[in-house]
Amino acid sequence: MSGHALTRRHLLAGGASLALAAGAARAQPRPSSQDLTQLSATEAGRLMRARQISPVELTEAYLARIEKVDARLGSFIHVAAPEARAAAKQAERELLAGQDRGPMHGIPFGVKDLFFTGDIPTTNNSRVDLSRYAGVRSAAVERMQNAGAVLLGKMDTGEFATGTVKLYGDLPHPLARNPWDLARFAGGSSTGPGAGVGGRTVLIGVGSDTGGSVRLPAAACGGQGLKPTYGRISRYGALENTWSRDTVGPIAWHVADCGLALQAMSGFDQRDPMSAEVPPFAFNPEAPRSLAGLRIGVVRRDGAEWVKISPDVAAGLERCEAALRDQGAMLVPVNLPQSLATYGKVAGVIGGVEFYISNIDLISPDPSRVGQGIRDRLPRATSTNVLDYARAVKQAAELSAEMEAFLRGMDALFLPGTFHVAGRFDPPAEVAAFMLENAMVPASITGHPALALRSGFNAQGLPTSVQFMAKHYDEAMLLRLGMALEPLLDGPGPRRLPTALES
Repeated sequence: MSGHALTRRHLLAGGASLALAAGAARAQPRPSSQDLTQLSATEAGRLMRARQISPVELTEAYLARIEKVDARLGSFIHVAAPEARAAAKQAERELLAGQDRGPMHGIPFGVKDLFFTGDIPTTNNSRVDLSRYAGVRSAAVERMQNAGAVLLGKMDTGEFATGTVKLYGDLPHPLARNPWDLARFAGGSSTGPGAGVGGRTVLIGVGSDTGGSVRLPAAACGGQGLKPTYGRISRYGALENTWSRDTVGPIAWHVADCGLALQAMSGFDQRDPMSAEVPPFAFNPEAPRSLAGLRIGVVRRDGAEWVKISPDVAAGLERCEAALRDQGAMLVPVNLPQSLATYGKVAGVIGGVEFYISNIDLISPDPSRVGQGIRDRLPRATSTNVLDYARAVKQAAELSAEMEAFLRGMDALFLPGTFHVAGRFDPPAEVAAFMLENAMVPASITGHPALALRSGFNAQGLPTSVQFMAKHYDEAMLLRLGMALEPLLDGPGPRRLPTALES
């Protein structure tokens, strides 16, 4: 540890007392410098309030990790090191003065590079001119920073938040690689937040989910990915993909950290016409985690739509079902109200039209500035009949109401998320299979909250994942399930580390 950091540690030890979280902070050994990026936000916050580490040390640990591995990983498009250091020093000063902003105070985070961040540049991983948005700061970033979190920078994304299916290799910033195997894809379109959480270049990554774009990268890279209820977090200051489905959500290694981020970002925002007028989410990481007596609908996987689930993913689903039973949950076999194909067809019609309307003014001045993947997508919108779009919007509303009624018969729904582990870049068909063969779209088209939960690792050391859905605004149930199951599915011992980055 540098002398500068040591001086700060002594300052923390002898300075004004810090505001503590509920109850007195327990004294505990200080982790070594190389361990700081393995801490959860809850652990880091406890250590800061116990004056064992400072926000500056934690931020420097992440900046050092980025410098060490991100040239190979590619999780960040822009590292805002000067701004991060200034924010960490401010957090340190405030904590020393007893001005505790809450559990996110001093916690490093990154955002997908479609959230505008004031003076820090936003590219959307595109060559399109975004200067019209100069100075805009997104609501999600604003609220994280108001909670005292430290922004490390802007993270990789598919261009205009599109999920990558075909790889053209024509983006300004290459797509991030998977920290568990650098020859594999990190998922999309919140590619950087997923890769960064798995590769420990960021503690919490903030992304957006339109058809799985938080949950897919989380699943690919071993993180936990929370898609909140549509409208729960303001989308103000984030570039649109599909306005009726775009949902801001966090990726973290620990479920509880997703809950802390949701608490920080949630709440009504009149700047977003789709913002839900509901109270901000209140999260208690120490809440009881008992699953005894919960009624969990388990989607049957014996139909034709589920046959492509790989043995590795199936094994993770079975592990999770066994853990639920062991914890006293009641498992009830069910079928989804509609086929995956039905949800997918509606999403395709709506997504094509809304993407075109939202972005054509940015793209049309010079279509050559966007990648081939975007140019492939545009004709779908112009060929859609307005009546087909109107019917799809009506059907989406009906599917949402139907799903809500269906979920009232249970506490949560358990179903696959991805059907495969992360695919290799070569052959490209593996990337397409990972992105297309999954069960992420139902929660997106109905607006329900969903959690991608790590279920283990296969024999090759690649993470597997499962998915839970809950009723509108019942993220608390998803977090309860995730926090109870996480230690059981992870097993004993320290956090598993991606050896691909350590060599």
